[in-house]
This record gives sequence, structure tokens and C-alpha cells, in this order.
Amino acid sequence: MAVDIVNTTTVGWLLGLTLAPPSIVYLLARSSASRFSRHESVLIAYNLTACAPNVVLAAVGTWAWLFDDQVALAGADADRRLYYAPLPAAAFMLRVALAYESWNTLAAIAIPEYRTGAFVGHHLVTLYLSVLGAHPFLSFYIVYFLGPPSISSVFLGLMDVFKYVKALQLKLPRVNSFLRIAFSLFFLSTRSIIWPIVSFSFWRDTLGVLNAGRAHSTWACYFFLFANFFLTGLQLLWTMKIVQGLLKAVGVGDSEPRDTKRCGARNAEGAVPVEMPQASPTNDSHLANTDQAEAASLIGSHG
Repeated sequence: MAVDIVNTTTVGWLLGLTLAPPSIVYLLARSSASRFSRHESVLIAYNLTACAPNVVLAAVGTWAWLFDDQVALAGADADRRLYYAPLPAAAFMLRVALAYESWNTLAAIAIPEYRTGAFVGHHLVTLYLSVLGAHPFLSFYIVYFLGPPSISSVFLGLMDVFKYVKALQLKLPRVNSFLRIAFSLFFLSTRSIIWPIVSFSFWRDTLGVLNAGRAHSTWACYFFLFANFFLTGLQLLWTMKIVQGLLKAVGVGDSEPRDTKRCGARNAEGAVPVEMPQASPTNDSHLANTDQAEAASLIGSHG
């Protein structure tokens, strides 16, 4: 039985995501302490709004993956992992993802910094994957793929705020460094280490039903396999960039002498600079996370 992913939850999230950015821009404009330009306010509003669904997906998915008995039961065998009766956590996450990716696709088209083919294409593909998951299909795997990895997307969204608003980097350097380190740690743990392990199980199960002729949709199975292959490869590529950035930050593999200006130096505010790959408006995140790719992505700017 298909999951009804277009319901009041989907509509509510879509409405909230649409109204939040202009509200944030208005509040920033009214604040006497805010000295942001209107475009900076738009970028702040977009990224803060995008953090909200990622926080929810990360919280719901991580809890369900670790503690939900229904999810544990669904992971008991291949058939249940692929075609188990709809999991409440997965159904809720699909509804949030559908609203989020619908809004994010339009937002990416509207904001110049995110208006790239890779970025818009990523959100369209993720949106389509959310629809395909409504069969229900991959409910067990959806809990992980939309859940724990979204933690890094939250930190990435906050990183982008600092990236586009240079004044914040100067005023809050320690916060900026903390966000970069936190992003790196959660990306490496959820996307670089655990993601490939879960993906291996997903490939084994999906190829199993395809070879046995029991797939509900050959197209859906192959499309998910292609998307997973692409996203996993992109994440591994950015894993190398993140590791290189971390090694450079601590002076490992740096051909130049370490001096007070590099690696061990502290800026005027006392924060240790952490050199991480910078996000670029022309890069892509989570068909993978363009945002993830820009920061150091899987899946998904944010998401």
C-alpha cells in the first residue's frame, strides 16, 4: 500500500518553508543591531530556513535508526528492508523531504549563488526519489539515508551563513571554526564511514530482488541504484577533500614551514584557523549534496 506523502504534514511544511525566509529578512531589516545588506539577509534567511527540515530529519531518523523497534524489525531480512509495511518514521520523513525538496528547488532557481544545474538537478532528483519511496519502497533504508547524514547538512547550512556574510567570520571566528570542525566530523562519520556500509546492504538487497524477478518496479530499483552510486562516489570524493583540509589545518603534509601565521596561529579573537575546502556557488551538494560538496556533499544541500 502506497504511502500518502502529500497530506497536512507536507502542506504545513511547504507553507512554513515558504513563509519563513521573508519573515527572517523582515526581522533582520527591523533589527537595529543588524547591519546586513538585503542580499546577505536573503542568504541568511534561506540557510536558516533550510536548517529546520534537516534538524527534524536528523533527529527523527537518528532516533528511529538507533531505537525504533519497528525499524529494527524491518532490518531483519531483505524483503522487510525493501518492502516492509510503511514505517511511521520513514513515512513522516518522506513527507518532510517532499516539501523540503519542492521548496528548495524553487529557492535554488531564485537565488543566484545556488542557481546551478548541479544544485537544481540534485534537488529535483531527490524530490523524485521521495516520490518513488512512497510505494512503499526502501522504508528501512530511507530512515538512514534521510536521517543521520542530515546532521552534517545542518552544520553546512550554518557554515554557509558565515561563508556569505564575511562580517560574521570576523566577529565570531570561534563559532565559524566550530561549525567547520563539527561539519567535518559528522560528514566523515555518517557519510564517509556508515553510508557505504548501509549502501552495500542496499545494493545486495536490491540486486537480489531484481535477479529473482520480484522487484515491484525495475525502473525504480535501477534509478535508486544509480542515484546511490553517484552520491556515494561524490561523497567519497569530498571525503578526500575534507581530510586534506583537516590535515592542512594541523600542518600535516604542508610543504611550507609552520610559523606563527599558519596552523598554530590564533587570530585576534583567539580562534584557531581551520582551513577547510570552501563552498563555491558553482559547485553541487547532497546530485549529491551540492552543499556538502561545496563545503569542504551527498546528498543534498542541504539535504
